[in-house]
Amino acid sequence: MVRFEIKANSESNYDWLFVGKVDDANASYSNYQDRVLGTGTNTKTVSITVPAAGQHFVIVGYRKDSSNNTGSDCGWYRLLSGYAQEIYSDRSVHTSVNIPRYVTEIGMDGEYQLGFEVYADTANLTVSYEIEANGGQKTFLTKELNSWQTISQTFKVRNISSVPTFKVIALGGTGGTGYIRNVSIRKLGAFAKELLKTGIDISNRKIVLTADKTLVRSNSGVEIAMFKEVNGVPMIDAKNLYTENLTVSDGATIGSWKIYNNRIMANYSTGIGDPTIAGLNLECNGGKFLRINEQGEGMMNIRNDQGDALSLSTYGGGTALAITANGANTTGYAIKSAGQHMFYQRSGDVWNAPGVLWAGRISSGGDVQANWGNGCTINRVRRSSTGVYIVDHNLNNTDYMVFTTCISNHSFVFVPEIYNNYFVIYVRNRGGDNADQTFNVMIVGRNKF
Repeated sequence: MVRFEIKANSESNYDWLFVGKVDDANASYSNYQDRVLGTGTNTKTVSITVPAAGQHFVIVGYRKDSSNNTGSDCGWYRLLSGYAQEIYSDRSVHTSVNIPRYVTEIGMDGEYQLGFEVYADTANLTVSYEIEANGGQKTFLTKELNSWQTISQTFKVRNISSVPTFKVIALGGTGGTGYIRNVSIRKLGAFAKELLKTGIDISNRKIVLTADKTLVRSNSGVEIAMFKEVNGVPMIDAKNLYTENLTVSDGATIGSWKIYNNRIMANYSTGIGDPTIAGLNLECNGGKFLRINEQGEGMMNIRNDQGDALSLSTYGGGTALAITANGANTTGYAIKSAGQHMFYQRSGDVWNAPGVLWAGRISSGGDVQANWGNGCTINRVRRSSTGVYIVDHNLNNTDYMVFTTCISNHSFVFVPEIYNNYFVIYVRNRGGDNADQTFNVMIVGRNKF
């Protein structure tokens, strides 16, 4: 089977790149194995069966008519593979390949090595091979599909009257295609034969160690690693593993965690990993500072016996911590805390929380002498008339209360009117007349964005 890849960049319907049939000297754009034209995505793979061993030819040509130049006005081709025998997985039929005499002499009982490459595009395809009553099987794993795999087999010549015959049987389900190529034999010298017994294949530049367990020790006798197979799964036992880059694919496990869809997961709903014991502990200076589900007690439990359990900081205008419960008016809480608390406000900090939104002292002339809190913004305080003060704010609602006290023992203050963006304060003396006096004011309510 010979495979070409062809494409063109040409005038549609007129200019063709064509591949002829085997040994056809009259191949043309109208007499072809396959052809392609146009300027779109038109790459093709052409497979041509060679009926008999020997030298053959295939014509590849470009047919240009007498008018118009479109695109590059040409075609390209390249040989993908040649000198390979195609086999099918839907039939158990021997395919015999006569091996050329690559060795100068084939002697009776001489030891030789068969080498070939095999390729498959369907998982579970098994290739059974045999030469001089020696052979084996190659079953393709998913990771080995669509790539050439090298196989070698040693044998002794039992009959020198004919060239050794290499037989292949394709086994498996229906569908799928396999290929073999580069079949050859080499005579093994005495040194090469001894090395092969240890798994060192000097002919193919390979080292293959076959054992139930393979132990690697250092010069000092320290065990470095153990290579073994457990229930059909290849494993490496090593006390230390150093690498600059470690790729762990889906399906791998780390304790009770599992690699799934490029994530480390332990999830009841998907059945991946065991979330009851999949804990994460990080230790600092001998003390644990982060424990997630260590005892299965909750989603996250953070504890530090030597200092702050959690310290968050941010720079550049970001939010250090944002916590949101599941929707409004639910039975859950965004934060539950117990113990001593200390909240403090630095100069210039925003303090915006339900409760006291703003507090301040207002002079008799309406000036703000001192204030605290910025849960809302006080735009200005106006003295509209004697003893009447209007305080402008930005709450944009009336969902708040105002508490006032008067500095003078001979006056009292009250708030008869509140509005979306201001409220009115009255100051009166004992006689009931309005009077200009210094007073304190506190706004309490729910902060809103």
